[in-house]
Amino acid sequence: MRPSDGVRAPTEQGGSGPNARSLVWQPLEKAPVGEPVLLLVQGREDPVVAVRDNDGDWQVTWSGDLIMDPIRWAPIPPGFDAPA
Repeated sequence: MRPSDGVRAPTEQGGSGPNARSLVWQPLEKAPVGEPVLLLVQGREDPVVAVRDNDGDWQVTWSGDLIMDPIRWAPIPPGFDAPA
């Protein structure tokens, strides 16, 4: 089972961190390719800014590290100040 197939995490319903509360989180399969988005990651309280590649893998934008346990994604809201 993939994380986007119904695994419920505390952050799935709007996040637990201050920047995540009002966002609408979407299934990973609907994420754009090559565009920075906010990504919920298993084991992290706050979302990270990440990019999905053509193979469906996720990378942290500021370090290039691969993300192993993504849960959901949301567009970066206007005015959100995050490293790109």
